[in-house]
Amino acid sequence: MLSTALITRQKYPSSCVPLFIRQKGVVLMMLLTVLVLGTLTALVISLKVSGSVTEQDMKTAKALAHAKEALIAHAVSVFLPTTPSVVTTARPGDLPCPALDSSGVAAASCGDATGATGQSARLGRLPWRTLGLPDLRDGHGEQLWYAVSNNFKENFRTICTNPDQLGCLNSDSRGTITVRKSSGLVINNGANPDVFVPSGVVAVIIAPGSVIQRQGAASLQDRSSAGASNPLNYLDAGNGEDNAAFIDGSAIDGFINGPVLDFNENIIINDRLISITYQDLLPKLEERVAGEVLKCMKDYALANNGRYPWAAGIEESGAGNYSDKEENRFGRIPDTPFTKTSASSSGGMNTIWPTSCNIFSLSDWWLNWKKQVFYGLADAYKPVNSLIPPAANACVSGGACRVVDPPSTAADKRVVVIVSGKRLSGVEDGQPRVTMDEVGHSKNYLENNNEEGNVFSKGLLTPTFNDVLVYQ
Repeated sequence: MLSTALITRQKYPSSCVPLFIRQKGVVLMMLLTVLVLGTLTALVISLKVSGSVTEQDMKTAKALAHAKEALIAHAVSVFLPTTPSVVTTARPGDLPCPALDSSGVAAASCGDATGATGQSARLGRLPWRTLGLPDLRDGHGEQLWYAVSNNFKENFRTICTNPDQLGCLNSDSRGTITVRKSSGLVINNGANPDVFVPSGVVAVIIAPGSVIQRQGAASLQDRSSAGASNPLNYLDAGNGEDNAAFIDGSAIDGFINGPVLDFNENIIINDRLISITYQDLLPKLEERVAGEVLKCMKDYALANNGRYPWAAGIEESGAGNYSDKEENRFGRIPDTPFTKTSASSSGGMNTIWPTSCNIFSLSDWWLNWKKQVFYGLADAYKPVNSLIPPAANACVSGGACRVVDPPSTAADKRVVVIVSGKRLSGVEDGQPRVTMDEVGHSKNYLENNNEEGNVFSKGLLTPTFNDVLVYQ
């Protein structure tokens, strides 16, 4: 390019080029050199700036991801007391309330069970200290903010009577927070208009970014000690959304992800969001619940010569009767006392769960989940003749026990626990779960072979199957 720019078409031999032409060529060379150097300089500056932004964005993304994983781990590993005489409100899935200040300590409460109170308290700073985290900061050195859905906040007591009840926390629960893309398009609807699709978000973590001037504000955000507790000084507004406030269950009042520019290409929202969705959390909670119930079953059998209690009748449990039912080897988990279990074993088997178990009537977590949990018992391990344990080879491969397919078609499982997932639209009648009659039918909770309680099916979660199985 430079050779053609110096002399595009030579009219003279190189030895006799007129002076003015040689001077013009030198000037052109100098001009091009300046332009090239200027372009290179601008490119280097641009790359440095771009590199700086990328580094900030990476730091922000890492902080958000770290906070999300910590919140999920907290929810899945909530401690569940095992003292039957004490009312406990702890539930798998509970998320802490936001912190009221920069201390990182979660507030003691952020509203009642229905969410009628404490709406503003469900948005605040990330409770990093409560979560056992370091003081996470975004790429601009700011603490993270956090909002939690009413259905997943901790510190309240509720008993679920139907799958759409506010404050319930089980596989039918929904996040209630709306989230938009930077364009303003709603991607998570906190109103959950489709009962089969849990659209609303469980929680949102927000990186506030650098100080800007909020839309409609007269000055820059004040992040001094005087303005530190006001979300308006950290969270931005635009495209029909204000991140400094939200309303549970609203289809239009939630959060928007940045960056968002105005018509003059000025940044009006630089908040960055990461969400915890139903899919992020609920399958893990179902596994936790299944594991807790199987542990209770194992511990009971250890204390009762290897035998298990009768199951509660499914139809009867629809009407609220969870008593153990004689000769019933498939149903819901029975309430104590196990009267029929004890009678079948001539009084030799315990009528209550062992003290290591946390399934009892004063436990809120169990009251939230008990409709969702079923189990099947092998005939060889039923509660009869408690003085004689089941034969040592009662469940050898191919024996006379329960089948879970996969892992195999062998009848080799002594007890199978099943936790039902959310209602599915792709199965018969859409699995309604409100009336006593609906609750009293296993087909409204379980899929494939599981609803019959003879041979059990285990598989990947799909639009037509979402049962979680564990077994011994």
